Amino acid sequence: MQSTYIPILKAKEGELDALGCLFESTRNNLKPWFDVPQITDKDKEKFKGKNVSVVEAFLTNIAHAISKVWKHRDAYVDLPLWAPNAQTEGGEHVIQFFCKQAEYFGVRVTPVVDCMRWDDPIYVYAFKGLTHKADKEVILRLVMNVDSAEEMAEEDEFLARLEDIAATLNYDPRATAVMIDFGDVTSAKYEIPKITTQAERVIEIFRRAGHQKFVVSGCSIGAYISSVVPLPSTEKTVPRKEMLAWKSIVSLQGFKDVGFSDYGVRGPGSLVSGGAGNQNGKIRYTIQDGYFIARGYQLKTGEKGGQYYGLAQKIIDSGYYEGPEFSWGDKELLDCSHWAFRGLASKWIAIDTTHHVEYVLKEVEEFKRQRVIVEARSVSGV
Repeated sequence: MQSTYIPILKAKEGELDALGCLFESTRNNLKPWFDVPQITDKDKEKFKGKNVSVVEAFLTNIAHAISKVWKHRDAYVDLPLWAPNAQTEGGEHVIQFFCKQAEYFGVRVTPVVDCMRWDDPIYVYAFKGLTHKADKEVILRLVMNVDSAEEMAEEDEFLARLEDIAATLNYDPRATAVMIDFGDVTSAKYEIPKITTQAERVIEIFRRAGHQKFVVSGCSIGAYISSVVPLPSTEKTVPRKEMLAWKSIVSLQGFKDVGFSDYGVRGPGSLVSGGAGNQNGKIRYTIQDGYFIARGYQLKTGEKGGQYYGLAQKIIDSGYYEGPEFSWGDKELLDCSHWAFRGLASKWIAIDTTHHVEYVLKEVEEFKRQRVIVEARSVSGV
């Protein structure tokens, strides 16, 4: 399926709980993208003393967790934090193993091919095994960083890379989508006009290789909440550069069909940020073209988790609150403001993510609808 909006989500408890709490109509119009986390020493400890292959057990557990909320549905899958040649104890590449496990549990998986990892022969071999079926879909991912910029500076070499990927995996570029992933765009160097111009150039290069379907992604929340809301116990509105850039891109002649993607409410670097003792209470509430963020203070101090009562009330009183019927997350926010619960970190990720996905899907659909109206008026001369 071609999704209106592709949220790139961490395959972790909070995000998975959020997907399970979405409205059915939203779930039917969504094809999420799961970035599977790297195994940590803490994860390995959970399997200590058990007679299991640790990596395989870890990946199997994640695949099963996804299936609990997304069985018989479509999803993109990538393992960007794992080494390109990472393998399980049985010698199988982790992307190949994970996709097989997810499909065994009933998730319809589209594997993600990272263009800049194609130099690794083990990575290439894994995808040959994944795509041996003639009708197997893949999606390309181009992470916009120094390496990809240098590669694309030599356009002929980059086009040769794309040609090799298509020939090796035997797919039609015209039917294969490309994710142009800007990742963390919190830095001041990521100005909206610059993102727009870079995306436009990349799309033109991929079009030379025959591709016709594109999605642009990014995230305006960094690894640390302090990167966007510097002071504890304060509130701030933060622009979603990825959304503003996408709206600019699809307004260009010949780019109206470019899709939108983002990272929900947690940026790509947040997996390795901070520790439990350093976490701040925070609520990230998605609004038109931005976030309204209520930041608390370190959870190990003061009222600890009790600070969420006040943070939730700040969202309710902000003027941005959409009401308890808008999403499961909005209902939970109201309940918390009435001192019904404090909630663990994973629950607040679920609350923030549920509201975010419901809001962004409506935002994208409404912007597209308005563009159609504007174009129709332009044609008719009204």
